[in-house]
Amino acid sequence: MREIQRRTRHVFVWLAALPLLLGILTLWAAAAYRDRIALVSHTREVLNAIDDLVLNLKGAESSQRGYLITGDTYHLSAYRGAGEQAKQALASLRSLTVDNDRQLHHLDALSPLVSGRLRRMQEVIDAHSTSRPSP
Repeated sequence: MREIQRRTRHVFVWLAALPLLLGILTLWAAAAYRDRIALVSHTREVLNAIDDLVLNLKGAESSQRGYLITGDTYHLSAYRGAGEQAKQALASLRSLTVDNDRQLHHLDALSPLVSGRLRRMQEVIDAHSTSRPSP
């Protein structure tokens, strides 16, 4: 009889502990899920900043071509705005990747390419502006 009571007590202890263990596992899984969601969100921010950089560089190129073809200063102001936004996107990328040395290394290689591209576009605009006859 004592053996049955002892075993019954053990079963009840396990049955009482089981929800507690499941609760702990659930909290651990929820924390891990939140961490993964935060990483995905950060990755999306980085990808959006990359998209912004590419979009603004293309916008600067398009506006540069528009100015070279038409001479309309509207395109020139759009070019300058897109160039500034490209620089801001590059700075945003740097702040988003400050915790990743590998990405910062890639960004260090990308920064002079972006600056060089913007500088060359400006040189073409300057050359075009000085070669145009005055109205």
